[in-house]
Parts: sequence; structure tokens; C-alpha cells
Amino acid sequence: MQNDSIFHSRYGEMAGKNIFEDKRKRKRCSKILLCRPREKCALLQRELESFFREVWVFSPYTFELFASSLPSLEKFTSWIFSSELGVKFFFQLCGPKGIVLPTSVSVAVVGEKTRQAVEHYFPQYSVVFVGRNIRQVLEYFSGISYEGILHFTSFQSLEKWGKLDFPGLRQYPIYRTVEEVPHPAQLQALRERPPDAILFGSPSCFDVFCRYFERSYLNERVILTLGESTERYLRGRGVAVDYACCSPEAASVAAELREVLG
Repeated sequence: MQNDSIFHSRYGEMAGKNIFEDKRKRKRCSKILLCRPREKCALLQRELESFFREVWVFSPYTFELFASSLPSLEKFTSWIFSSELGVKFFFQLCGPKGIVLPTSVSVAVVGEKTRQAVEHYFPQYSVVFVGRNIRQVLEYFSGISYEGILHFTSFQSLEKWGKLDFPGLRQYPIYRTVEEVPHPAQLQALRERPPDAILFGSPSCFDVFCRYFERSYLNERVILTLGESTERYLRGRGVAVDYACCSPEAASVAAELREVLG
């Protein structure tokens, strides 16, 4: 099957020539739609407003606490948080209940924002490793000695990707996503005035989006993703991804899109 993506980056390495040198294509990229939860859009929206004439948000879902209790924390010498939301909901769950936390635990995270969340909510712990994705974090643990690893994740992540096969790892869903129902006026506006580019923040964002829009809606749009997992998911469903941003951080995403679309 021919890859008809117009510009593509995998694992941080740009491949090929930027086809946006086509001036007509570039001029059309003045409106971008961010398809990701509203809670995660504010900073990126501000960053992009200096480059795009219009920045819209389609918020497919919000987040809520899923777990009602915690496993025996003393059985694990290491924790993994794959998002800042996991840190936030872990704090929300154990704080009011006065749960006694271990005095010593190795904390590894996915992403810089997650590291910052650990420092904010749990300053007593030091983050020993920051990975780009969960597999990179597990590679770190494969090279050290540990007794048990507790991975705080979301219900949907386990449902979509399944459990990871790694010695001593227990994955614990601590929060879940709840779908938002878009206002009919927003759907009508998006159909009447489609964006030039769409940025999908996760596989779940793409799935919800496709419940409201036909696949043909993606035609003639520049399709962007945050990270390689979302890119792989879309490609696996026959969607040509034009560019996969290397970092989820707002400033980095904005810088990449200025370079690619500028």
C-alpha cells in the first residue's frame, strides 16, 4: 500500500522534503482543529494562536476518578506514571483518605509534564527516569534490580492496548475518560467551515471524532498527531498521517508545526 502522507516524522527524525513548499498548500493551513480534551488544550491553543489565524477545539472527552481504592503499596518498590492525570488522580485518591505512602520508592514517568506533576503533588519523591513512552520506561527497569512495579494508567488504555507483558509489573487503572457530547452548533460550524489541519491527541480522540464525522471529512485536511502511538493507530485504520509531533509539550508542538507548516 502506497504511503501518501505529505510530510512525516518518526521518532523525531524528519524524512523527505517538506511538501508545504507548495505555496498554495501552505496558504490553506490557516485554520487548525485541536482534537483533544479541553483540559489539555489551553496552553497549546495560546501557543498556536500566534501562527494560525484560527485555532478551534473539539473536546471528545473529560476525565474522572475510576479507582475507589489502592492496592497494597508496600508490595511495590517502583511506580510508573504515564501521564500527569495519573499523578493528579493518585493524589486525589490517597490524600483525603490519609493513606500512608512508602518512605522510599523509585518513580519513573512518561513525559516532562508528568515529572513536573510528581514534583508538585509528591515532592518527597525523586523521579529516577523520564521516558518518551511507556516502553522506554520499561527498558530502563529491565536494566536495574527491582521487586515490583505499579503502573498507574487509565481504564481506556488497558482496554485499548491490553496489559503489558513485563516481569513484576502490575497495571492499575486509576482514572477513566468520559465522552463529551458536542453542541450541535459546533458540529454544524465544523461541517460548514472545515479546518485546514486536524491535530489528534490520542487514539481515543480519533475514535470519538469519527463518530460525528465521516471518514471523507479527513480528505484534503492535513492530518497531524501527537506522538508515535497515535500515529500508528491512525495508520492502522487506513488514515495517512502527514506529520507526527515528537513531543506532547505545547511549546515543542507549536515549534514543530511552525517549522513544518511555515
